Amino acid sequence: NYSRVMTMLLIPFTLCTARLQIFVFLAAIFFSAAVAPWIIFLLYVFSFFAVIFIGLVLKLFHVAGRPEPFIMEMPPYRLPTVRSVGFRTWHELKDFLSRAATFIMVGVLLVWFLIHMPIDAQPASAATWAGHLGQALGPVFKPLGIGWQETVALIFGFIAKEIVIGGLAVIYGGADMAAHMTGHISALQAISFMLFCLLYTPCVATIAAIWTESRSIKITAISL
Repeated sequence: NYSRVMTMLLIPFTLCTARLQIFVFLAAIFFSAAVAPWIIFLLYVFSFFAVIFIGLVLKLFHVAGRPEPFIMEMPPYRLPTVRSVGFRTWHELKDFLSRAATFIMVGVLLVWFLIHMPIDAQPASAATWAGHLGQALGPVFKPLGIGWQETVALIFGFIAKEIVIGGLAVIYGGADMAAHMTGHISALQAISFMLFCLLYTPCVATIAAIWTESRSIKITAISL
């Protein structure tokens, strides 16, 4: 049980494919082709250190209980077959398309709605409902260099991390999205934003999986 709980609490700090999409997207905009891969690599390294550090903290305060002997039989490793690779690829693609047709699309539509309401406000301005929502959380995110536009994307990223990119695309949409973003966000702010994406609350699907596996409000709340 100790190992299961520790795994549940630490997995959200790993760099998942949804977060990787955000990092690749932002690194390509704010950094050169020579620097961007190193930014991604350092984020991977940072995620490893985050897992180790948080794991030590959880162990120190016995959040997951007391360590216990754990033995797991390792299966023999074999080269993957074309059929197994194809099956896994189709499974992952189908899962993403399912989320894209539900959570991601709904989240992006909500962001679009918030940046266009009320009708008399200029779209994507601080006078919109999205602007009011982002500015209300300004005192929390301003020290991190994160503006209200990025804050709105992060809020809906709780539903699914892929919505962060969709939200930014809607907010900074236009003829040249990259120019709009680089004109508003510095490279240092982009790094701060990526680090926050790496560490902040897991998405709804992860929280649901933790609840399903643990059946514990305490463990789920700690992860959240």
